[in-house]
Amino acid sequence: MVERGHVPLVDALSKYCAQKPGTWPDKLHLALWADRVTAKVTTELEFKTWNSVNWKPEMSTEKLLTSRMHQLEAKDELILDVADRVKEARIKKNNTSIENTIFGQYL
Repeated sequence: MVERGHVPLVDALSKYCAQKPGTWPDKLHLALWADRVTAKVTTELEFKTWNSVNWKPEMSTEKLLTSRMHQLEAKDELILDVADRVKEARIKKNNTSIENTIFGQYL
């Protein structure tokens, strides 16, 4: 038996892991985080919050959670990409012609 408020969470996790059902324990943290950061209907009555998610008015809570889970999982790749770009920029910034010139051997 699933608590009433957890039905969208369980459905989203089930849909997200449809290709590999045995991986749901590894993806549970994504579902829980997505549920925590997803605005609820009561919030939406007061504030429009879905400016950065590919949300459509007819989208179910389950689909919204699944979309958020995909965003959260992609976060690690984005962080690695940004780290690589920062490293390259720092190398490029500090890579001057004098530093790369060999002045001969010192005896």
